[in-house]
Amino acid sequence: MGPIYNFISLNPQEGLRLRVGGMTTANLSNHWFMNGYMAFGTKDLRVKYSATAIYSFRPKEYHPYESLRHALYFRTMYDLENPGQSTDLLDRDNILMSRWPTLEPTAMQYVRRTNLRYEHEWENRLSLDAWVEYSDNEPAGSLNYQRIVADGTLRKVEQFSQWQAGLQLRYAPGEPLYNNRMGSESPFNLSKDAPVFRLRHTVGLIDASFPYQRTDIIGEKRFWLSSFGHIDTRIHTGVVWNRVPLPGLFTPQSNFSLYLSPNSFTLMRPMEFVADQWLALHATYYLKGWILNRIPLVKKLRLREVVSFSGIYGSLSPKNNPRFGHAGLYALPDGCEPFGTTPYCEVSFGLENILRCIRIDYVRRLTYTDGLPASNLSGIRIGFRLSI
Repeated sequence: MGPIYNFISLNPQEGLRLRVGGMTTANLSNHWFMNGYMAFGTKDLRVKYSATAIYSFRPKEYHPYESLRHALYFRTMYDLENPGQSTDLLDRDNILMSRWPTLEPTAMQYVRRTNLRYEHEWENRLSLDAWVEYSDNEPAGSLNYQRIVADGTLRKVEQFSQWQAGLQLRYAPGEPLYNNRMGSESPFNLSKDAPVFRLRHTVGLIDASFPYQRTDIIGEKRFWLSSFGHIDTRIHTGVVWNRVPLPGLFTPQSNFSLYLSPNSFTLMRPMEFVADQWLALHATYYLKGWILNRIPLVKKLRLREVVSFSGIYGSLSPKNNPRFGHAGLYALPDGCEPFGTTPYCEVSFGLENILRCIRIDYVRRLTYTDGLPASNLSGIRIGFRLSI
């Protein structure tokens, strides 16, 4: 049963969200596995669910995500999602990812999705991931889709459908095997020296009339600076090749909770920017006490400095910009805009190794600050990271 940190959470659309879930292990079957959950919001009064069946071609010792993975996954679900919300590290309804202490309305949508996925990992650390899925999407919260019709007027979109198929190749030469439940993507995987490269291509169909293709290239690398610590970097670039409505475009991953989430933008609102070409950079410098260890008395606390930078620049080509009035495109919702002439940038300065596992950062937004309240320009965020 669990995870227990998902039992209770908060968000503007559901209010108090209650969830119960569970998974099977190899004690039941070392080839067949099941996991899922049910959730209920006290504000929207809707029941959500997720159910996944997994067949592992390799027998497992305990859980289905042990390396090396070679499995077939079938999932059906109905739930509430935030477009552009980062869930790389934690589930969206993790109590640490809750939108508290404020519950301002935000862009959300109810999604009913069915997904079939195949995954295969090899000992040389090359892996293949292929999937096909169908979803029905219903805007919620502050999100309001409006389609441009032939005469130039707008018609409200109550829901839209989306077909999608994709293929991803991942290669991490020299990466050690890691058998945490989340595998090599686990935040507790301390062996992150191997470079990681991902090439992903997706084809899709929106509203049964807009076919599109999207390509993503992602690279990650740790750079050691001897006694000066190390820098973790991640670059993500991509392009959407076709004319497609808003749901098929790229929105940067944001994280508006109090919890630090890697590879996301802490002070960017969900769906604040939209693009069909983009380049994003995330860099975190772990100084390992290089400065604080030189200060008497302070060095006894064994605190360690962390400096981070996140930036992204993108563009929206005329074929995908609804301001040109192309019939079938969706008008951009309030608060959603293409990038301007400058990239979005934010920096953070933090201390980690507090009680051996706590990290606290001060985050500052550097660009696109005009008209924003002071509370949206900076903030304090908390993370958990075991320091060694």
